[in-house]
Amino acid sequence: MTLRAVEEPVVVGLKRRRLVFDALSLLVPFDLPRERKVRIGEPGDGSYVMVDRLRASQPVMSFGVGPSVEFETEMAERGHSVFMFDHTIDSLPATHPRFAWFREGITGGPRPEKGLFTLAEHMDKLPSDSQPILKLDVEGAEWAVLDEAPTGSLARFEQIALEVHFLYRFEEPLFNAKVQRALRKISSAFTLCHVHANNFSPIRIVAGFPVPEALELTYIRSDLVTRMPSTTLYPTSIDRPNFPQFPDHLLWFFPFLPGSEAIQPPAEDAGARPDSEIMAHAVELNARGLAAQQRKQLDEALAFYDRALTLNPELVEVLYNRGNALNELKRFDEALESFDRALAIRPDHVSTLNNRGRALEHLMCLEEALASYDRALTVNPQHANAIKNRTSVLQKLQRVTA
Repeated sequence: MTLRAVEEPVVVGLKRRRLVFDALSLLVPFDLPRERKVRIGEPGDGSYVMVDRLRASQPVMSFGVGPSVEFETEMAERGHSVFMFDHTIDSLPATHPRFAWFREGITGGPRPEKGLFTLAEHMDKLPSDSQPILKLDVEGAEWAVLDEAPTGSLARFEQIALEVHFLYRFEEPLFNAKVQRALRKISSAFTLCHVHANNFSPIRIVAGFPVPEALELTYIRSDLVTRMPSTTLYPTSIDRPNFPQFPDHLLWFFPFLPGSEAIQPPAEDAGARPDSEIMAHAVELNARGLAAQQRKQLDEALAFYDRALTLNPELVEVLYNRGNALNELKRFDEALESFDRALAIRPDHVSTLNNRGRALEHLMCLEEALASYDRALTVNPQHANAIKNRTSVLQKLQRVTA
């Protein structure tokens, strides 16, 4: 056995591992207990697993055709109109009456002189009221496409099937940052519900983590489904190897193994990070918590807020958002505690004062609620919600004392 000398400071190695960990943690799949999955396309490369709620009225946008149209053909046979885009081929390998092919490619920034257009520009070809399906297999260009695509454009799709590439580059800070931006954007509205490693490419060790070079991912819009932590071992019975002569890759490791969503980075890792980096990550966790809260996935939101507060327990906005999530869960005592922690740091945070009053109202602590609204109006006499809530609690007090 050959021993390799360590040539980097420990703090640099820890930061590199954390960089890879953070990117991988955005690829944790979830189960959909009320849905079933179906494989679209013949076994082999170019087919995808989808959630079986496809409707013939949904157009399909397929970017990256290459030599196989198995997926597109089956979708067309199911009644879907299939819009196909590939600027690297001269003709389709097969035709179908429901196919529409454009010799155009997709990119993050438009380059019309090369026949490359953005996702939003391509979507102008679709009916404005449609809820399309997206298939994206563009050999690495997907990261720029997703990074630059408007969130509103992505949110029009009901399901997204894509192949992501170059995951062995997760150690590269700029590439990693682009990947994290793209995955956070898609995860803000979608749930990752199926993963499969392309066995044409190997699994590498990157900063100590096993990482497939290429993954096939299936996302579905989160507002359409109920999701649960994964108990699924990948590959599943409906998966097939891309290269049939080789066995499929087993994804029995983080972040694909059941329980991966609960794995936290080592404490010494976080402690080795500069204050500015810790703060940036806490802000990111808060944003992810807000996205989960907007999807009404309140327990998931709380988990993100608690992780952010582990990094910095004095983030007023996180404490405020956490209190709001607890209010929605009707855990009013805990909400009050979170609001009080925020006000101990920033006594004039008017929205916290107002929402603290709401928690107190639900606890039937009406005098204290009134005092909280009064404090809010001392800070901002024009705060509409505080005015409305104060009027409401005064009416309740009159009924109580009448």
